[in-house]
Amino acid sequence: MRWVVYPVVLALLVWRVLRRRRAAPRLRDGPRSDIVLVAAREYRERARSRTFRISTGVVLLVLLVAIVGPSIGRHRHHAPLRVDVVAAAPPWVRASVVALAHALDQAVTVTTTSPAAAISGVHAGTIDVTASSRELRVGASAASDPAAQSYVQALALTLGRLRAATAAGLSESQSAAVIGAPALPVRGLPSSPAGSTYVGALVVGAIVAFVLLTQYATWTLLGVMEEKSSRVVEVLLATMRPLRLLSGKVLGIGALALTQVALLGAVTLIATRATGTTVLAGSSLTTVVVWVVWILLGYGVASWVYAAAGSLAERQDQVQSLLLPLNIPTIVGYITALTAASAGHASTLLWVLAFVPLMSTFAVPTLIGLHAMSWGWALVSALESVVAIGLVARGAAAIYQRAILRGGRVRLRDLRTVR
Repeated sequence: MRWVVYPVVLALLVWRVLRRRRAAPRLRDGPRSDIVLVAAREYRERARSRTFRISTGVVLLVLLVAIVGPSIGRHRHHAPLRVDVVAAAPPWVRASVVALAHALDQAVTVTTTSPAAAISGVHAGTIDVTASSRELRVGASAASDPAAQSYVQALALTLGRLRAATAAGLSESQSAAVIGAPALPVRGLPSSPAGSTYVGALVVGAIVAFVLLTQYATWTLLGVMEEKSSRVVEVLLATMRPLRLLSGKVLGIGALALTQVALLGAVTLIATRATGTTVLAGSSLTTVVVWVVWILLGYGVASWVYAAAGSLAERQDQVQSLLLPLNIPTIVGYITALTAASAGHASTLLWVLAFVPLMSTFAVPTLIGLHAMSWGWALVSALESVVAIGLVARGAAAIYQRAILRGGRVRLRDLRTVR
């Protein structure tokens, strides 16, 4: 009963707090009110744009196809396997066929027939496998199915051992005890070994990080350039400090990026768990959290750099010439991470990039996924990115103010006096 009362009481308290806050007058003169207003404006405008909706829908569709597609094919090939047990076979043959199918999650239909009918059924294609104490016969349809091949190989090994145990004079119960003995425990292996089963999670994470970083950092550049060309920014800077105005734009677009990342992560985890696919084998909540944290850190560095570049752009045709050099660090980190994930081991270059802001967005999650970096070194890399964000923010605000209001080159004194 208390598990019903407690949530109701908590909901009433939250409702009362929200009601009081709605009735109270809104204070817009606080020290952070201007940043919040700019961030909310950026979030609303970008979220309502057709570009955001189309890009989100396309990425979601690609993820669902990549996750659900293999599971559809797997379930289609997992039709019940038609197994005929020869009538003269010992009882342990049929028992092994059924028990092994249950253990390997292989659907089977077991019948009993004569040896001659079993052989003709395999040749005619009406029977997939015939089992006796001497041999197994496999039809063409089962031979082309990887799941059926695994089941047949395991069944052949089990029946061979049972036949040897019977020939040695063991009783049925003794033979069953030998065959059913548990395997020895294996210790010292990581819970998610770096290998082919983990490559999918690392590759998908790197691709999503690359797409989101380039997309949202480019939005920051275009937003700053559009405001500059319309001269609206001069009115805003008359009442706001440049660092606050840029902070609002970066936070607004960053909040939208976080929304999209959370949506993509939730859909990926739900679809993976629902379909049981192995495309993202090795992925977990920790994997998703690590990628999200470093994507946000990478965006924090890239957004300020792109914002400064946008304030220097005069026309739309200058955007492409600016994007190429700005995207080089992201491309280098992306390619290095993909190469290391495919190889299954960390390279020296990947370790170096793990401590370079922006490039660490791809290097650190890949190193953690390959079990090549401890959480202590990951924390050091994160702190470096946080410091870099603060330094780049001050420099970007100085360039922004100088390029829009006064023009000309930015001096070191401007970087020190920015507010």
